[in-house]
Amino acid sequence: ATAEPWGPSWGPDDTILYGQGSTGVWKIPASGGVPENIIEVGERQFAYGPQMLPGGRKVLFTLAQDLEWDDAEIVVHSLDTGARQVLVRGTDARYVQSGHLVYASSGTLLAVGFDPDTLKITGVPVPVAQNVAQSNLGRTGAAHFGVSRDALVYVPASALAPQSQRTLVWVDR
Repeated sequence: ATAEPWGPSWGPDDTILYGQGSTGVWKIPASGGVPENIIEVGERQFAYGPQMLPGGRKVLFTLAQDLEWDDAEIVVHSLDTGARQVLVRGTDARYVQSGHLVYASSGTLLAVGFDPDTLKITGVPVPVAQNVAQSNLGRTGAAHFGVSRDALVYVPASALAPQSQRTLVWVDR
């Protein structure tokens, strides 16, 4: 059991990674067990939405100072060396198999090419969806979207308005 996991993701090694705010990034076996703190963060820093990159030794996550999610950094942390590299400014990044990072910034989802081996951004960020709902509680950098190999789903910001009607729709290119 853990208190308030922030942005959990299921790793290829059958572990679950999650942010724990000011205590960093944690992992726990999917079958249960004792959580392990694998990445610590600095004073007044908060970790959200970790994802293990291919190879299993580097973690992608959002790092915010003083819960300022609008000015957060998307970083990669090496579990082998402890080195941390800033990739872009934004929040709630996901690496997708097409070789892209999809992440949120001020209600817009952006995609940018990314090589997980060299940890290099390739190209410039391109908007893929606008007016995407994001957490307004100030506690996490959550954006309301999900990606799979073949699809992107998101919640429009207007859907969070009181009394709004919600309908799931399928859209392709």
